[in-house]
Amino acid sequence: MTFAGPGDRFRLAYPLLVTKTVYEGQRKDAPNQRVFILTRSAFPGVQHYGSATWSGDVGNDWETLRRQVAAGLNYSVTGMPYWTTDAGGFFRPGAGQYTDAGYHERFLRWLQFATFSPLMRVHGYQTTTEPWHYGREVEAQARQYLEMRYRLLPYIYSQAAEITLHGSTLMRPLVMDFPNDERALLQKHEYMFGPSFLVAPVLQPGVKDWPTYAPPTPGGWFD
Repeated sequence: MTFAGPGDRFRLAYPLLVTKTVYEGQRKDAPNQRVFILTRSAFPGVQHYGSATWSGDVGNDWETLRRQVAAGLNYSVTGMPYWTTDAGGFFRPGAGQYTDAGYHERFLRWLQFATFSPLMRVHGYQTTTEPWHYGREVEAQARQYLEMRYRLLPYIYSQAAEITLHGSTLMRPLVMDFPNDERALLQKHEYMFGPSFLVAPVLQPGVKDWPTYAPPTPGGWFD
């Protein structure tokens, strides 16, 4: 039993109260600084307190990567727009990750997905995760997507303002923009990144082509 009532009903509100306390304390002590809290847990309302959540200590296999896309989309539609994941997985193949070609492919696909996530971050347990540890080829490809993310910053920053001022989200299931398109509603892993980018992450190994459904829209699409 908690002060608010039965724990099995109210205990999940704990992250809301923690982020609220941290936010209000920092605003009080440093009123000229913005607050940003990266929290492992969330509850409806944490978006009011400068909070972002990540998907936790996940593995590194392909199925886990696929689930990250679904997790981010489901989280975003709750009205909490800032979500992220440990690109490459938190639990990795140990020291062998630096020479494991199969892991390199998963890492790069995960990094591509992270490029079009509300927050882009790489993190791993007891590992050194900078791209140059994986060899020149991985480093060169990682650089492409890191540079793309930097080029997207004006767009992302504008969308952040839209979220703050009008209520929106960056990672958008297709139902948000194409609610009357039955085929769009069947796409489990495609999504919009803001109002302008259609994203279809590659979520299987060894593929050269990836099927993508582009919903009909005025003006069409540009690659």
